[in-house]
Amino acid sequence: MGELNQETTAGSGRRKRRFDPLRRERLIEVTLEVIAQNGLAGTSSRKVADAADVSLGSITYYFESLHQLIEEAFVRLSSTISDEFTKMLTGAPTREEAITAVVDIIDQKIWGTPRTLTLSFEFYAFISRNPHLNSLPQRWMKQSRRALEQHFSPTTARAIDAVIEGVGIHNHFDHEPMTRSDIERVIRLVATAD
Repeated sequence: MGELNQETTAGSGRRKRRFDPLRRERLIEVTLEVIAQNGLAGTSSRKVADAADVSLGSITYYFESLHQLIEEAFVRLSSTISDEFTKMLTGAPTREEAITAVVDIIDQKIWGTPRTLTLSFEFYAFISRNPHLNSLPQRWMKQSRRALEQHFSPTTARAIDAVIEGVGIHNHFDHEPMTRSDIERVIRLVATAD
């Protein structure tokens, strides 16, 4: 997967350049993996380049700085989670199915996988130190709430959104995480506010 193919051009002894039109996208994805493994403090351009199996120059070719690459990686993270969230709720034609979708989002860990939570903690820390990026979590919350508002009032959608995130975080750290039936009971309690 290197920047250059390992094959040599017949008789020339030179390696062929690898055609990699998706390199920029791959660097963004690899950056998320590096952050998940090392945290923001342990993420460097060199680590990303090594993990992506490209030259260090590839980073500076596609991104003005490591900071820009991290920003774009977090944009990717938030849009991926939001898109999955929206897909599940849009696919629920009734309110009852929407409640089941919300429980699935929490219980099947659409939001709360260890990787996603770790990246989210890093994301929030990064945003808190870079307030000019506050629009990222605001956009993430807005998209989640818009998806929920297909089935619930704006106030209830906001409360359910907070419960999703909160239960995901608590279940990640709790030795006795909430069961699916407990999660469903809480979501139903919040949903009855409508």
